[in-house]
Amino acid sequence: MTRKTSSLSVQIVVSVIAFAGAGAASWYGALKITDRVEADLRARARSVFAAQDLDWVQPRSDGLLLRLSGTADDDVSRFHALNAARAVVPQTRIVDQIKVDQRDMLEPPEFVLRLMRQGGQVSMIGLVPARTDRDGLDKRLSQSGAEVTDLTSTASFPAPAGWTSAVDFAAAAAVLLDQGTLSVTPGVVSVQANVASQADRQRIEAALQEARPETVRLDLALNAPLPVIAPFTLNAARGDDGAIAISQCSAGSPVQRDAIFASAGLAPDTPCAIGLGAPDDWDRAASVALEAVARLGGTLDLTDNRLSLIVPFDSAPDLVKTETERLVSGLPPSYSASVTLAERTALPGPPHFTAVLNGKSPAVIAGGLPDVTMRETVSSIARAQLGPVDADLTIDQNLPEGWALRVMAGLDAMGAMDEGTLDVTTGSVRIEGISGDPLAGLKAVAALADRLGAGQKYGLRIAYDRRRDPNVAAPDAASCVDRLNGVMVQSEIGFEPSGSRIAGDIEPVLEAMRPILAECADFRIEIGGHTDSHGATDSNLKLSEQRAKAVLAALGAADLPTAELTARGYGETRPIAENDTAEGRDANRRIEFILRSPDPVAREIAPGDQITGLTPDAETAGRNLLSAALAGQFDTEGADPDEDMMFDDTDPPGIDGAIFDMDSLSDVEGDAP
Repeated sequence: MTRKTSSLSVQIVVSVIAFAGAGAASWYGALKITDRVEADLRARARSVFAAQDLDWVQPRSDGLLLRLSGTADDDVSRFHALNAARAVVPQTRIVDQIKVDQRDMLEPPEFVLRLMRQGGQVSMIGLVPARTDRDGLDKRLSQSGAEVTDLTSTASFPAPAGWTSAVDFAAAAAVLLDQGTLSVTPGVVSVQANVASQADRQRIEAALQEARPETVRLDLALNAPLPVIAPFTLNAARGDDGAIAISQCSAGSPVQRDAIFASAGLAPDTPCAIGLGAPDDWDRAASVALEAVARLGGTLDLTDNRLSLIVPFDSAPDLVKTETERLVSGLPPSYSASVTLAERTALPGPPHFTAVLNGKSPAVIAGGLPDVTMRETVSSIARAQLGPVDADLTIDQNLPEGWALRVMAGLDAMGAMDEGTLDVTTGSVRIEGISGDPLAGLKAVAALADRLGAGQKYGLRIAYDRRRDPNVAAPDAASCVDRLNGVMVQSEIGFEPSGSRIAGDIEPVLEAMRPILAECADFRIEIGGHTDSHGATDSNLKLSEQRAKAVLAALGAADLPTAELTARGYGETRPIAENDTAEGRDANRRIEFILRSPDPVAREIAPGDQITGLTPDAETAGRNLLSAALAGQFDTEGADPDEDMMFDDTDPPGIDGAIFDMDSLSDVEGDAP
C-alpha cells in the first residue's frame, strides 16, 4: 500500500514538471513573436520617416502601439510626422509624445484656410491658429445644408490681425456659392467660383460687396458660362472706300472670331458676340462670305446657314456671275446663298435726304444725289462725321441746283451729335437728337452757315446729356458712397436721446452732401441706420429705421436729389465696435451710406427745345461759337445749350438777324430765301 502511494506521487510530480515546461516554452515563444512584431513596426516607421526627411522622429513600439518622440522644429513639422505615421498604423494606435522646440516659437507660421465647395460638400483645408473656432465655422457652413469635412491643422499661435474677420466673411461668402474655392489669409479673402449665369454673377458680386467688412480685401473671380446665341448672324457692308464695316457679328469662340476677321483684314478687337450654338463650319462660311463682299461690294446678311448678298446695282454681270459661282463653291455643303442686285431708283416726290445715327450700329443715310461724284463725296463726308454708314443713295439728275451742298451742310451739322436724325429738304435743314456736347447747337449753326451762307432756314431740337460729355468726369459708384460716409465721419448727424428727431444744426452736413449727391444722383444708395445693443432688439430696429428715414426726409426737404435713395434700419445687427464701452456704443450708433448697385440708373433724356431760325453769315456764327466756348455759358447739369443762343449785334447782310420760333418747325417748310 505504501509503495503504490509513493509510485502515484512520482507520476504526479512528473506530470506537473512536464506541464510547467510546456507553459514556459509557450511563454518564451510568445515573447519571440512580440519582439518580431515590434521590431517590424519600428523598422517600417523608421523607413517612412526617413523617406520624408523626418529623421528627428524617434519611433518606439509597444506591442501594437507606436510611440513617437523627438523634438519638432514647429507645429507644422509635428503635424507632418503624425500624418506620416498614419501610413504605418491607424491613428488610434499612435501615441504622440513629440515636443515642439520652444526656441523657434517667436516666428509664427503663415496661416491659410481654404474652403472648397462642390455642391453639398464643403472641405476645410489649411493651417489655422489653435484658437480658431473650427466647430463654430463647421456649424455655420452646415446651416446651408452642406456636409463639412474638416482637414485643417492648428498651430499654437495667436490669430494675426485681420484673421477672424476674414474667416467670418469667408464663411458667409461660402454659403452664397454652389461651386468654388475661397482662400483666407489675414485680412484677405480670395474667391474663385463658377456661377450659372451673368445675372447670378451680378447678384453674388453685389451680395459679397455688401457683406464685406471694411477691414477685409476681396479678390473676386466669378466665371459665367457663355450665352446661347440664336440665330448666329453676320451683317457686313463694303463702303465706297473699299473698307468692310461689320454691323453685327457672332462667333463660337475668340479663335473663330479672329479667323473670321483675318479673312476681311479687320482688327481683332472688332465687336463680335461670343457664344454657344454656332452652326458647323461657321468660321469658314463667314470668311468665304466676307471675301465675296470684299470683291463684289454691297451688303451681306449671313443668318445661321442662309446667306444673302445684295451687290451694287451697277455691278458688271460677268463679275457677279463669276463671283457667285466662286462663293457657292467655297461655302460648306450645309449652307445656301443668294446674290441679287440692289435696286437704285430715285425716290418719288420732292427731294429728300435723311441720316439716322443711333450710336450703336452704322449710321444710315438715304436720298438722291445729282451724280456719281457727289455720291462718293457725300459718302465720304458721312463717314467722317458719323462713322461707319450704310448708304442707300440714288442718282437723280433732276435735283435742284445746290442740293448736294445742302446735304453736305446737314452732315457737317450732325458732327457733334451722338444720336439723332437729319432731314434735308429744299425748304430747311432739321436736326433732332442727343449730344454730349453742350455747344452742339451752335456748332450745327456754324456748320450750316459755313456751307450755305446767311439766310438759310434750319430747325434744331438737341438735348444735352452730361453722361455723354467727355469733359464731364463720370463719378465712380464706390467713391460716391465713400465721400458721403466721409461727410458723416467729419460731421455726423445727431438725434435726440432714444428718439428719431434730428438734434442740432444739420445744415452744414446737408451742404457738404449737396455737391456729392448732385454728381451721384444716378446711383442707387441706401441710408442705413444703426444702434448699439442697449434696449430691446425690436425697438432698436424700429428706431434705426426711423432715424434713417429722418435723414432721407431732411435731404429731400433741402432739395437734394433723393430719387434713388432709400432708408433702412439695421438696429444692433451690424456693430463696428464692442458694445461694452461708451466709445464702442457711440461708434455703433451711426448713419451709414451703402451702395445698392454699382451701375447708374438708366434715364431717358428729355427732348430738347425746338428752335428754328435763319443762319447768320459764317464769320458771325464762328464768333458766336467762340464766345460761348470761352464764356462757358452753358449749364452742363441739364439745361438746353441752344436755348440761350447768342448772336453778334451786327445783323448778317441782307437779313434782319436770326429768327427763332420755339413752338414748331412748320413755318420753315417751303423755298429757301
